[in-house]
Amino acid sequence: VKVTIALPDKKAIELSVPASTQAGELEKRATSAAGLGPGAPIFGLFATNAGLVSKIPAMTLVGNPNTTLILGRWLFTKAQENVDDPAAEALLVAQAMDAMKAGSLGELDTETLDRFSALKDEQQYKKFLKAARKIENYATVAVPNATSDFPSEGSKINVIVSLESISLQPGGGEATPFEWTTIKKHSHSGKTFTFTYTADDDSEETVTIESPNAGYIALCAARIKEERAWSEQLLAGGKAADNWFS
Repeated sequence: VKVTIALPDKKAIELSVPASTQAGELEKRATSAAGLGPGAPIFGLFATNAGLVSKIPAMTLVGNPNTTLILGRWLFTKAQENVDDPAAEALLVAQAMDAMKAGSLGELDTETLDRFSALKDEQQYKKFLKAARKIENYATVAVPNATSDFPSEGSKINVIVSLESISLQPGGGEATPFEWTTIKKHSHSGKTFTFTYTADDDSEETVTIESPNAGYIALCAARIKEERAWSEQLLAGGKAADNWFS
């Protein structure tokens, strides 16, 4: 089958693969076809279907003609994004610039947007990314229009997933973060994502989130666990394997 994969810079690559190809293998072929070098492990394969964007699980078959495939940033650890790969940097910048214009990284004034746009046009990618990493919502995933039993049953919330926490934000309200270090376990089934955390009084509380993108939240949680483990091993003097971030 022929598969078209959109890139953050509005270009696309087309690959011919067996119908039995899984997303993990296609992801590797796509990063190679896009000319990405050592920075490739920080990109992943995403899909848009019925207006929802989500990461594709590695074992998923990719032959659905109704799904638009996208190669995008798949990394929560800002410190590990500093890659010496111009092609990777260009895609990271393109994706970040789109997110800024869409308001996904928070409200940025016109002057700030113009500065970032100028850095992009001048191909000062390292300077652009260094500044972008200082934005609070950079390297996070936001899942809007979810429902939760926190703070009360049936609450309409946005879910924000970062390296440090999973935050629940009611519409127009302040987000409540639950740090991963306090989360004892989490699970996913269908449209439901559930996690159990240790509260300030040392009791264990469970929060349930309902969303068509519950599976995406679960993949984010698994990726963050993986990245945190990699970072701990590197700090302990371990050596990065080929499938670790660079």
